[in-house]
Amino acid sequence: MRLNELRKLVNETVRQEQRKSRTRKPRKFSSLIESTVRTVLREAEGDEEGQDQGGSTPNIGHETNTGDEAAVKGLLDLLFDNPEGLKSLYDGLPATGKDDDGKDKFAWYAKKIGGLDVSEIESIRDAAFGSKEEALKGIGRVNKKLKAGKGFSKAYMPAFEGVDVKIVADALDASQGDLGVDFEKPWNKTHNFKEYMDDEEVQEKLKEAAVLNRWGKLAGLLNEQGGFKATEDMPFPGPAKTMPGAPAVGNNADTTPSSDQVKGVAKGYLTKGNEEMGADGSDVMTVDANTNIGHNNMVPTQREVKLLKTLAFALFDVGQEMGGAFVDNEGNILDGHHRWSGQELRGYSGQHSQVHMINRAGKFAGKGSTPRFLKLLSTISAAIGRPTKLK
Repeated sequence: MRLNELRKLVNETVRQEQRKSRTRKPRKFSSLIESTVRTVLREAEGDEEGQDQGGSTPNIGHETNTGDEAAVKGLLDLLFDNPEGLKSLYDGLPATGKDDDGKDKFAWYAKKIGGLDVSEIESIRDAAFGSKEEALKGIGRVNKKLKAGKGFSKAYMPAFEGVDVKIVADALDASQGDLGVDFEKPWNKTHNFKEYMDDEEVQEKLKEAAVLNRWGKLAGLLNEQGGFKATEDMPFPGPAKTMPGAPAVGNNADTTPSSDQVKGVAKGYLTKGNEEMGADGSDVMTVDANTNIGHNNMVPTQREVKLLKTLAFALFDVGQEMGGAFVDNEGNILDGHHRWSGQELRGYSGQHSQVHMINRAGKFAGKGSTPRFLKLLSTISAAIGRPTKLK
């Protein structure tokens, strides 16, 4: 409120109170002033509320996803009509948006946006989208493809890091290496993993004591609306959990899990298909490391992506080089959804480099098998020490 507006409001309020006092017992001047001040404050608060409703920073946080239409409109209004407000929004985001390793790219880009001049924001905005209408169309494309996906929410998706390619390849190919998941017939002894781990011969080969009392209570009890539950052959421990005996690597992209770190239940799961454990070594899916894939051939499997992260990646053109993200040979994105969504928002149609591609085989091949394939990978993720991410 400007000074002249405040002066006018005070004068009008005093006059109203003076007129009222003529018809009743006169009020002390101090009481008149107090009443005036209270009225002025009420008017000022109403003014601020009106401004908030009209053009303030929208209520958007780290977890807001691209499906929130009101948030999308508010964010694009800031981007195209109030870049200074966009700076404030990103710069004011809490640090809780960082991943466990404290190196989430988004946290860095958020601060970078907050440090840009308005003219710099306008420049990268226009290079990315050209107009608000084009940006809105980009969000529409992202949401349409997410809706058509055959996967799960982030808490049930594999959480591989680029450095995991060697151990993932080892786990999926029982014909070589130290590991080998028993993921299809013929089963080694039984398809039931708990029964397998109760077998004395297996325990002797693993040289591990049976530690399945607590495990048996956990595995198979975790469900998500949409059908994700642990099964007898895929003992997924649940969101943000790892199997007993898995390496303690967490979600740190700089730490590489190795087969010799795997113990206990995790070792039992990751070696069940291996010939050394009595299997025939026929469970094989290969992995092509650091290959390329066309953007238009990529299909999201995660059900949602974050709005602020997607926009930040789009503005800074992040994601053409995927940095070791995982896909499969049918184009499904297994890890790296925000790098994909940032480029989809920009309308990119070229090639993505540095992609690890898993070649699906057997009963895991084909569109109808995608959910089961994802469950296999999320179980492997938990066994190598990579818990799924809740956020």
